[in-house]
Amino acid sequence: MLFRSRDYADTNFRYLKATGVISSSGRGIAIVPEKLSIVKKIIHTEDVPYDNYERYKRLCFGSTLPTDNIELARNYYYDLRTLLLERGDSFNTSEIDNKDIEQINIEIRKLEDRLFQYKQIDFAKEQKFKTKEISSYMEILLKPSSKTVKKILDEETEIEIPAGERPVYFEWIIWRAFLAMYSVKDPWKGARFKMDPADFKPLSHAPGGKADFIIELESIILVVEVTLLTSSRQEAAEGEPVRRHVAVTKEEYKSSDKKVFGLFIALSIDTNTANTFRIGEWYLHDEKLTLDIVPLTLNEFKLIFDAVKDNPSRMLLYFEEFLEKCRADSKLEAPIWKKKITHNCNLLAEKLSSHNAILA
Repeated sequence: MLFRSRDYADTNFRYLKATGVISSSGRGIAIVPEKLSIVKKIIHTEDVPYDNYERYKRLCFGSTLPTDNIELARNYYYDLRTLLLERGDSFNTSEIDNKDIEQINIEIRKLEDRLFQYKQIDFAKEQKFKTKEISSYMEILLKPSSKTVKKILDEETEIEIPAGERPVYFEWIIWRAFLAMYSVKDPWKGARFKMDPADFKPLSHAPGGKADFIIELESIILVVEVTLLTSSRQEAAEGEPVRRHVAVTKEEYKSSDKKVFGLFIALSIDTNTANTFRIGEWYLHDEKLTLDIVPLTLNEFKLIFDAVKDNPSRMLLYFEEFLEKCRADSKLEAPIWKKKITHNCNLLAEKLSSHNAILA
């Protein structure tokens, strides 16, 4: 197999980022800020084996970490505590047993998890400023490819979808689009795919059994499912689980005054898939539930998103109304319903663009 030089470099970058102390930064890499103190400790404590035998032993038994040393672990704990205090958070700032290395490392994990929660919140808030990047990812997804696809947005920003990872990037970028458009309540609660804690790039798609992700908005609960499948395979693979996930979510929120909608997004919508969602029924404990599921193509969703990307919060004004309109049209036969949904998308995009012009 022929390997290009950039394949080798990409593999090494992945190894570096897998450590959790290195993340992507623009078109390069950087040390994760909250890991800077631990990196300095590694530099100061790590030595180079002086002969081949010592090198072999190191490879067999592995290197020690700074947090294996009680003094360095204690210092790292206080570094993390300082970072939390700087954020105004007094979470778990009690004194530790300076002689118990196991307890210190347990407390370190707690503080790292707490800092990660703050990073999650920061990431969610940043998405309204990342609409160009989000739209560009959608553009890449709209052009099927079995290879790694990269796109340069500006001098500092390059995005890519690695070969074989299009499904998880599809989930991830639609989720980011909703973070950009809405002030989402507890945005991380519904994200089920795994992300790199350093740069929040997706690592794996959502496991089976539940929806890809759930977004709780001000007045509705949105159960979102995406797929790259097309043709009749789409209905066979997605028709049952999507309806089941929406039904289960509807049951979970039955005491809430928020209406539950399912949003299904694919590169194209097979007519049989549309018909299954048009009927929208599911029996749970022998009780028939009527489900409100709207299928959209990625191109249709991108059309709506691009109409608001200069001010994504405007979407909040119209999206529930749009979903209601699409469901009201579900009395039509499936082929006509699909066309009606496309028409509704075009109308919504025009309305959002006109609203933008008035604000300008």
